[in-house]
Amino acid sequence: MQKILTHQRLFSISLVAVSLVLVTLPLKNNLNSFSILFLSVLALFQWFGTQEKAKMTPVFWAFIGFFVWACLSFFWSDDQQESLKAFRKLLPFLLLPISIQFVDQKSTKWTTKILSYFSLGMVICSIYCLLFANINFIETKDRSYFFYHYLSEPLFGMSAIYMSLFIAFSFFFLYYQAPFKSWQNKVLLFFLLVMIILLSSKVLVVSTFLILIADQLKRKKYKALILFIPLVLVMLWKSFSSDQIQQRVILEVEKTNVNEVLTTEKFGQVYHWTGFGLRLFQAKCFYELFDRDKKYIQGYGFLASQEKLTEKYQEYDLYPDFFSYNFHNQYLQTTADLGLFGLVMMLFLLLMGFKRALTEKSPLFFVFILLMTLICITESVLWRQWGMVFFVTLYCLLYLQPLQRTSN
Repeated sequence: MQKILTHQRLFSISLVAVSLVLVTLPLKNNLNSFSILFLSVLALFQWFGTQEKAKMTPVFWAFIGFFVWACLSFFWSDDQQESLKAFRKLLPFLLLPISIQFVDQKSTKWTTKILSYFSLGMVICSIYCLLFANINFIETKDRSYFFYHYLSEPLFGMSAIYMSLFIAFSFFFLYYQAPFKSWQNKVLLFFLLVMIILLSSKVLVVSTFLILIADQLKRKKYKALILFIPLVLVMLWKSFSSDQIQQRVILEVEKTNVNEVLTTEKFGQVYHWTGFGLRLFQAKCFYELFDRDKKYIQGYGFLASQEKLTEKYQEYDLYPDFFSYNFHNQYLQTTADLGLFGLVMMLFLLLMGFKRALTEKSPLFFVFILLMTLICITESVLWRQWGMVFFVTLYCLLYLQPLQRTSN
């Protein structure tokens, strides 16, 4: 009996430990790092306690291999001082797969419970941001506080892109799994959908609605679409009535001159960049750097490409505030820092995720990998702790326990 109670207690602690890794993501990084350390110590304790032979899921070795390759890049790095940070910054790639593999997750409800806590955590964070937005609006009468970075910033400087990613995943978890009572689930779904629109990440807003519409068409829920599409249009109209959001959309459509971005030799410090224009220019810089230095296989070294990119910003006479900007594209960022070998490992993880999701018929896992694949086009998401921990933790959880759809 004592052994059974001990096992149950360890299971509960493990559940809390993994949940904390996700729930603390929107909070300060040191809290999240402490959660990862706590989970790692617990996993080590349980591994020794079970006296079972250690084994790892083969795909998880790709995470560890990615970490090892980043650390090895120190030896050929063009900026060894920066590359030395690989061991500290990328530790989640090493610790999380091992820890999640070894902690006790035999219960079929393991992943569902953890993701339920994470989704509720994102609801609480959203309410917190909306409260601050209301306070700021009352004081200034400025509606911008309800949108984009202005909305997410009160949450310890949280980026709207990453918060949108967390909320979009939470939304689809509720959509596919329906872990709460029907009316509760519907209220939370509607609330999170509103938050996705307010946070105004173009990639995630469009992706969310296209996935929803495709799923409804696949399941032949035409009546639901008749109600759903007008509702979405009204919400979008209300959201984009903000002057700030209007300006962002207008600038993207009218001010991006592709030919100018690709051919101009000196932009000057007053050049008006759009999001797409800047990312196109960064892709151009990537091509020019690799064409010049031939760092195809190994890259410049972890984080060492930033110095080279900054040199390009200076060469094209960009405003100094841009000098700290990375490639804003994880595929380019990984190739620049870790070469084609690093990119292949990253693509291997994404492809194996898609394969596992399709084989196990897990729409939630499929949507998760799809969202990560898309957001990596516009953000160097895996080079930030928010994105790194989110990706590795959820990948491992869903790979070990792919959740089949339970909601109609």
